[in-house]
Amino acid sequence: AMSLDVEVEKENHSLGEVIILKLIGDMKQEYLPPLENIIQEIFDAQEARLILDLENVYSITSSGLGLLINFIQHPNASLGIRLIHVQSKFKVLFDLLGMGDRLKIFPDKEAALVDWQ
Repeated sequence: AMSLDVEVEKENHSLGEVIILKLIGDMKQEYLPPLENIIQEIFDAQEARLILDLENVYSITSSGLGLLINFIQHPNASLGIRLIHVQSKFKVLFDLLGMGDRLKIFPDKEAALVDWQ
């Protein structure tokens, strides 16, 4: 895949609305602007509970990591950004870069939701 597609799903749970972004492709610099715009719009509108599903992400560059870190620090991200279906190679990368603690990683959506309870 030489692109990054984003599927947006909204779910209502007892804790409120949860927005799930399913990412498909490569998180590299030239493909990031649409994703950045989507996340920016979400957080500009409200405090949001956001889940990023990385199951079908093939590669993450430093630009992709930078985007994640920037949004974790967004004032309206205080409810948290959760990553799910993160491949082990990416977990290793996050840990190497000292980002493992800052990124909230869960095996799946159910686990991420429980953490918000």
